[in-house]
Amino acid sequence: MFVLPKTSAESPDSASTPCSHQGARFALDGAAALLVAVLPVLMAFANRSSPLVMGIAALLCVGGAVLEWGAGRVLAAIKRIVLSPEGIASLLLLAWALVSIAWSVDRRQSLAAYAELMAPLAAGVLLAACLPERLPRWAPLALAAAIVATSALVAVEVRLGFPLRRLWSGRMETFVMNRPIVTVALLFWPLAASLRSQGRRGLALAVFAAVAAGAVLSTSGTSKLAVLVGAGAYAISLATPRLAGACLAPVLAALLLIQPVFGVVVERVTPARAFDALASAHARERVDIWISFGEVAMRRLGTGTGFGSSPKLPNDPVVAEVPAQHREMLGVGHPHDALLQVWSELGAPGAAFALLLLLMAARHIRRLPEDRRPEAIACLAAAVAIGVESHGAWQAWWIATVTLPVLLFRRLQPSAAVTPRA
Repeated sequence: MFVLPKTSAESPDSASTPCSHQGARFALDGAAALLVAVLPVLMAFANRSSPLVMGIAALLCVGGAVLEWGAGRVLAAIKRIVLSPEGIASLLLLAWALVSIAWSVDRRQSLAAYAELMAPLAAGVLLAACLPERLPRWAPLALAAAIVATSALVAVEVRLGFPLRRLWSGRMETFVMNRPIVTVALLFWPLAASLRSQGRRGLALAVFAAVAAGAVLSTSGTSKLAVLVGAGAYAISLATPRLAGACLAPVLAALLLIQPVFGVVVERVTPARAFDALASAHARERVDIWISFGEVAMRRLGTGTGFGSSPKLPNDPVVAEVPAQHREMLGVGHPHDALLQVWSELGAPGAAFALLLLLMAARHIRRLPEDRRPEAIACLAAAVAIGVESHGAWQAWWIATVTLPVLLFRRLQPSAAVTPRA
């Protein structure tokens, strides 16, 4: 990932003054504090707030970078990110998504979904361009405290009947605490990589225990799955690092390519007693949703139904082509599987662009030093598990949640552990 130089001393052509340098430091440190200390905790009180926090942090970051390095260098850094291989692949996916709105059954709904997607993506690009290569030394401990605090808040609110939300008559339903615990389940992994590099394995284990406890005490099956999958992937990566790295791309590719028939496959290989055991997690209903949206994907392989069209899918003519027994679940809003949503809304072209991005992510992880891979693989595995099992693909909070760990992995590392940029 491309970043600007850490200080103006590394940029002899910078025209910054002592005053502007001080202002830049304040802005950049403020952005770091928002990302590592404020965002996780605020999600426990406002579970859609992460895109807003990222946006404010991005504005602070751009302001600080302009003060310290000048607008020209900021624009150059943004351009390098956008025109990188990953940036171009992302632009291709976004361009196809925009084109597909032309055949959406509700273009207004689709345009709103597109705007929701673009906001956190734009903030992520600005942060990638302008955040210092190393965050302040206090950042890892601040993130650790924020993750523990968020996990505790989730447990207290869910198990004690929302004592804090009652203070301002907030929404007192257990599912509102799902997003914050999912968020910290991903943010833990860049923190773990940083702490392991510093030799603080005990602290990393304590923070993981807090996240796991928060997930268990919450009503979020998705967070429990994320913790289990992340921990499993981490253990495998430590035990067989080369095998884990070699299997990453094929597993991701297979998981994406199977999506149109994913529900059918899961239904056939899952014993009835397993569905009974997972009844509280609505496993049977979830598989029925996957089957229904898989039927849509198979009938619109070339084009999909249009970006962001899932909430209005019952009004799409494709419903008449779906077998009657699978139509009811098309009214749930989205497939509860981000990869399947790519297939159903964007068709094979969208799936091809998504596959390209997944393979690029796998390649990047394989190029990391062996001792840096386990946490990265764990984070990617947990994110994919969450995406395949639960949330809508384009929700702004989810885009922010998967973007932030990418931004933090390098920047939380101590200087001695930094690897050369690709």
